[in-house]
Amino acid sequence: MVKYEISGQLYFGEKFQLALKNHLCYQAGDGLEVLVRNSPENNSLEVALKVISENEESAVIRAENELEKLSNLIGWFQNIPIVKWKINAITFSEKENSQNVVIVAETVTLSEKLSIKKTLGDESIKTLEKQLSKSYDKGFEEILIMWREALAEESKGLKFFLFYRILEKLCGSRANVDKFIESKIDNVEKRDDGRGNQVTIFTFLRDNIHAKHPRFPYKEINQYLPQIQELARRKIEEDFCI
Repeated sequence: MVKYEISGQLYFGEKFQLALKNHLCYQAGDGLEVLVRNSPENNSLEVALKVISENEESAVIRAENELEKLSNLIGWFQNIPIVKWKINAITFSEKENSQNVVIVAETVTLSEKLSIKKTLGDESIKTLEKQLSKSYDKGFEEILIMWREALAEESKGLKFFLFYRILEKLCGSRANVDKFIESKIDNVEKRDDGRGNQVTIFTFLRDNIHAKHPRFPYKEINQYLPQIQELARRKIEEDFCI
């Protein structure tokens, strides 16, 4: 087995920053240690991963998976969008006191099309370390990818659509989304869907998100965006007991 040290970086969405008062460290399964620290660049965090693996390919795969998971969990627990990550370099040693260094071209797997600064103190860092070191349900991890994409989207219309899509996936249908919304919001506003059915304002906006008519209520999308985000979060919390 070979010990690999892999350096990576997580990049925040535009106008967002996350600062750590101290380094964040956690164990991510057997043979994988992760250290997260502030970067000199305010738009990112540095990640150092120590991976024990049979070969470089498997070490890189484990590192990539962990960077992806880290991006998703920070997006969920801190509401900070991570829009891309990269691996900078790999150092490995097959014999004691000897090192080999491989410089890796930037690897970007998240959207680049995308300042609020949040600082985590000691207690918050300890809490996040526990959250990052846990194993999560596969379904929850899949939903977190959708959550991260919605957080990172700059277009308010598409952001609204992506948060609604989370509800649609968890509820199974738009009719069930409306039932969930009605259970959370008393006397929620209703609109005609154009087919003679009364739907919530959220479903109405989702169905008309791509409308080009000059009377389309774009201002309402902006008005209801915080609520659809909160509704999506509450549904995730309820379904996965987070």
